[in-house]
Amino acid sequence: MGEWTVVGEIALLQIQRSKFGDGRVYTPGPIVAVERLRLTLAGVYGLVDGSWILDRHHRDHPDSKNRWSERRALSVGFTSHYTHMCDLFRSTTPRFGR
Repeated sequence: MGEWTVVGEIALLQIQRSKFGDGRVYTPGPIVAVERLRLTLAGVYGLVDGSWILDRHHRDHPDSKNRWSERRALSVGFTSHYTHMCDLFRSTTPRFGR
């Protein structure tokens, strides 16, 4: 294995508790900041006020669409891209409104 390149520090850990909105309007309410993450083959748990909460993409979450695949178990974003993504989804995608 080669040398590691530092790309930044972890600024925020979050999980998605449930579905976003109704399919027409984006509502960030289901996103919650967590104290730490537990990553397993089935997906992610987040620690909130001393309790482990399943992320919506975890295979065992009741509303998961990820039951037979680990393809969407974890997402990584960069704070430098956050403003761009917010602008993109708010202005160009009809599914996501203000």
